[in-house]
Amino acid sequence: MNFSLCNFHKNLISQLFRKIVSLPSLIIDNTMKTRLILFAAIAMLATVSCSKSKGPEQICSISSPDGKAQLSVSTGIERVPTFDLTVDGVTVLSGSRMGYSSPEGDVPGADWKVGKVKKSKHKGTWKPVWGKRAVVPDVYNAARISFSTKGSEVAIELRAYNDGVAWRMVNLKGESTWNEISDFNFEGNYTAWFYNGERHNIGPESLLESEGERMPVMTVKVSDRLYLAVHEAYLLKGKPL
Repeated sequence: MNFSLCNFHKNLISQLFRKIVSLPSLIIDNTMKTRLILFAAIAMLATVSCSKSKGPEQICSISSPDGKAQLSVSTGIERVPTFDLTVDGVTVLSGSRMGYSSPEGDVPGADWKVGKVKKSKHKGTWKPVWGKRAVVPDVYNAARISFSTKGSEVAIELRAYNDGVAWRMVNLKGESTWNEISDFNFEGNYTAWFYNGERHNIGPESLLESEGERMPVMTVKVSDRLYLAVHEAYLLKGKPL
């Protein structure tokens, strides 16, 4: 995982959670360079709002069932989608890109049009193969944003749980030859720890001090009350992080 920092924004390719000490199993489908995290979320349903703003930008925002986390997506520079994450009223990620670079251009990018935005809510359970609990609550708010160009279509699916957020891209064709440009731009020079194979973890180190390649799982301390974890899972094909 390669990353750089500019104005305290750290680029990473991965996925984010809160309350890492209580997280059960994670599932991220990277078959289509997916970002999907499933974990326990016990709460009552909250509102999900998706809207299209006037002008060149399309904005979709979903909140966690308890309303504490908000994941927002908009079209950024060259119309590449970007996302922001706010937790307890504090923005911890902003302007983070979502997508790929292909020989024909960014996917989605300047030649892509924003299509339908569909919202949904889910309240169910799932049974992990291994873990501390036999049954895990699966409660989240979701949205699906469609993009199309020249007969092709992709979609970004978002989920917001009480303990984290997730996103993935679906309907991808030819992604095996593409380069992922997705990143995580952190709002502060936070303290981080990194997985290091069968050796001791790397860290603690500030994001400004991180050099070279880093691998997930990545743990980030935003404050004494908020930790983030970056990860992927369910990698069936394609390149790992």
